[in-house]
Parts: sequence; structure tokens; C-alpha cells
Amino acid sequence: MTSLKKLSGLPLILIFISFALTGCYEDFINIYVEYTPGVYNHAKTEIAFYQFLSAGKPPKGISRMPDGGSHDVLFKKVTLYRYNLETGTLNTVFRFGNIPSNAGSWR
Repeated sequence: MTSLKKLSGLPLILIFISFALTGCYEDFINIYVEYTPGVYNHAKTEIAFYQFLSAGKPPKGISRMPDGGSHDVLFKKVTLYRYNLETGTLNTVFRFGNIPSNAGSWR
């Protein structure tokens, strides 16, 4: 009888261990690219715009509940580009580099 009482907590322990060993994030990486609307110069010969690039792992399992969870952001980069309409050339004006993931949201 005492052995049955000891085994009653076993399923809970097994469930806890299975969640602890599986991790919170998926094994694949999502890459997101977003561009801002361009702004042209006074002569309307060049357009400047930003590119937002990020890579991260989406949550999995119970980490998605209840609101979808938060992504594990691995990389963020912002780049300012300038496109010349007359020559068709795209120039990189400035790369802001890898932004640390604890910097918060871009918006």
C-alpha cells in the first residue's frame, strides 16, 4: 500500500522532466526581412530606405501558451540604403550592425 502512494507522484515527475529536457524553442530558425517606405530627395533622383533583418527561433510546446510566446532573437540588423533612379545603383549608406537582442522592440 505504501508503494502505491509513492508511485502516485511519478507521472507528475515524468511530465516535469520531459518538459525540462525538450527545451523552449524550435530547432529551426526564422528569418524576417522588412523594408520601410522610401523617401526621395528634392530632385527625385534618389530614394533612401531602411532594411530591418532579424533571425530567431519560435517558441514550442507549452512556451506558446497563452499568447504565442516570445521568440528567441539571435540576430537583428538595420541597414540604411540609397537607390539612384538614374543609374540604377544601390548603395549602402550605413550598417548599424548586430543589435543586441535585449535592446527591445524596434517599434
